[in-house]
Amino acid sequence: MPCEDCGYDLRGSLTGARCPECGAKTSVRSSSAIEGKRIDTIHESGLGQVVTAQIGSFVPLAGFLLIPLIGPILAILTAFGPWYRLMALQLRYRRSPLRQFEPPGFGGTLLIVAWVESLAALAVVATLVGVIPWSAWPATTLIYSLAAAISVAATNFLIARVTTAWGSTIAPKVFYIGAAAALIAGGAAICGRLSLILVTPGAATIGFTGALILGGVLAAIAIPIVRDGIARVDSVLANDLLESHRIETSQGVIPVGNSPAADPEPLPLEPERPPVRRTE
Repeated sequence: MPCEDCGYDLRGSLTGARCPECGAKTSVRSSSAIEGKRIDTIHESGLGQVVTAQIGSFVPLAGFLLIPLIGPILAILTAFGPWYRLMALQLRYRRSPLRQFEPPGFGGTLLIVAWVESLAALAVVATLVGVIPWSAWPATTLIYSLAAAISVAATNFLIARVTTAWGSTIAPKVFYIGAAAALIAGGAAICGRLSLILVTPGAATIGFTGALILGGVLAAIAIPIVRDGIARVDSVLANDLLESHRIETSQGVIPVGNSPAADPEPLPLEPERPPVRRTE
């Protein structure tokens, strides 16, 4: 990398050092430092937090909030999942440089479904603390389960479309399976709740238990798939960001904006002068 004033080759110089040729202050950074800064930027994108928080959708998606006595405890433990996901999207991903490479509608869809699931979780917590009458507990928990089903299904469907546009053949099928599993799990939660209302007590217990088992199995399929999909998109966007700021030259990795037009010729070494023989 040349000096901006005299063109001297500053390869190996430290940031803030002086050019040994003209004395100008340099702004050279090593490629590892530049790369490390970009990696830190990627880690701050928020999608990693979204992947982690997506685990919180398992309990409402499986319908476990409908279980008497255990449901309220699970609601308190899992309500923070969609809120954390919403904050990661709202505060980090919306400002991330990865967004310039995201597929159409990706960030917006994630934000919308996070809002829907967060509001449903808020209604459940409001019912627990008495802001909403306790008589609304069956309705709020069922709405929360349906919101989780819509959130997971919509995200899986979106990632299936994205991977299809990327030219994948097997991955879209997996994400379509995840979307279908989430929708069926939501339907199982509805059937489980209706069985407690419409059928006899003995049949209601069997139907409710069967709905919980089915919902749990389907949620165990849909949640890992959607988490893998978000992580996969995060990885692709990160690679796009790195490639957009990278130029491979013989000098290593350097920023595009600071790349020289041409590799300057190294300065010739001053030939060694022969010793002067003194004669008396």
